[in-house]
Amino acid sequence: MACAKGAVRVSSTSLSGKQITFDYIEPGIWFGDVAILDGDRRTHDVYAHGETTILCVAKADFQKILGLHVEFYQAMLKLQARRIRQLFGLVEDLNTLPLRSRLAKQLLHLGRSYGVPSLSNAQEVRISLHLAQEELAQLLGASRQRVNQELKSMEREEAIRIEAGGIVIRNRDALMRISEAEQ
Repeated sequence: MACAKGAVRVSSTSLSGKQITFDYIEPGIWFGDVAILDGDRRTHDVYAHGETTILCVAKADFQKILGLHVEFYQAMLKLQARRIRQLFGLVEDLNTLPLRSRLAKQLLHLGRSYGVPSLSNAQEVRISLHLAQEELAQLLGASRQRVNQELKSMEREEAIRIEAGGIVIRNRDALMRISEAEQ
């Protein structure tokens, strides 16, 4: 499957019933391919996040395309390598960075993936992926309350602005400094 429009939330539910969000798949990215490649069962749940269009390819057709088109096969290998690098980066961040830095990095990532230039200020970027603070907290493995505290702190520092429609990155350089700070 691939996300053609919108976003797809990749998540799991722990044995205690806690929702864990791993990622939001953006348009143009394939997902669910690991189960096709290794023949094992799917390990995570996926949900449309808002208005979303999904491209579904049957397993047999997907494998046929991989066999016939070397360039597609190579692209899938690059995608898997990128995912492995991201996973290692996330594990490293979880073990070495405070929540504040991880949140800033996540906001920068969301800005790159879902950023829309602000109409009122060319320097600002609105994150078009609408995430509730609880969803952002799940993505970071933190509590909503702690994420809220850090967002408010970043807002006071004028790095971001919190609006009813989401988050606006006001100062990308300030967010970069926060993301690189190891406290």
